[in-house]
Amino acid sequence: MILNALRDDRIVASDRLTAVGLAADITVVNDELVEALLSILGDAAASDELRGRAAISLGPALEYAEYPDVPNFHALTAGRLYAEKL
Repeated sequence: MILNALRDDRIVASDRLTAVGLAADITVVNDELVEALLSILGDAAASDELRGRAAISLGPALEYAEYPDVPNFHALTAGRLYAEKL
């Protein structure tokens, strides 16, 4: 349900904001949620509020990724964001 709300820009804005907030929970985050959040970050048509919350919601996943159990997640994510801005 969270993933559907993140991916579907036809969902009511308040519901998408709620989904973005829920996606920040480290107990539910996974590769698909991270991809959806990155997609929102790269969506120029998304509101600044939604894009900002998506960036904040990536924080816990990036913090968790600093552990050796999750190799290169932080570098891959940061590298992808940088490459897409070029």
